[in-house]
Amino acid sequence: FCREHDIAFDECGKLLVATNAVELERMQALIERSRQNGLTIEILDKAQLAEAEPNITG
Repeated sequence: FCREHDIAFDECGKLLVATNAVELERMQALIERSRQNGLTIEILDKAQLAEAEPNITG
């Protein structure tokens, strides 16, 4: 939308962490929907998460 209408924006990303089975199930649905909308999704393991954000544990 922003590109189509020449609106400035910042692609900054997000880190989402599921802490239980219910959240993990919801996150899977969010991942599917995000990919359908053309977003790039990357699933991190513990080591990658620690490297990206040392103050988060998961």
